[in-house]
Amino acid sequence: MPARASTAAERLTGYRAALRRAGREPTAELVRHADFRHEGGYAAAVELLRSRRRPDALFVTHHLVTLGALPATA
Repeated sequence: MPARASTAAERLTGYRAALRRAGREPTAELVRHADFRHEGGYAAAVELLRSRRRPDALFVTHHLVTLGALPATA
């Protein structure tokens, strides 16, 4: 499962650290885990973009997930 992959964990740690350095507190509400596939990226992006607290941007950590997330933003 990708959320347990060491690279996924390291990227999430880096994302949270960057937010803290920028003076923003990370929140689980704005984090989604997807499989490393196009379909997972699309589903995660749609869920985030339809949420009550819509994100200012998407930070996607895998090229196939990015290809899925992009169409969700249109």
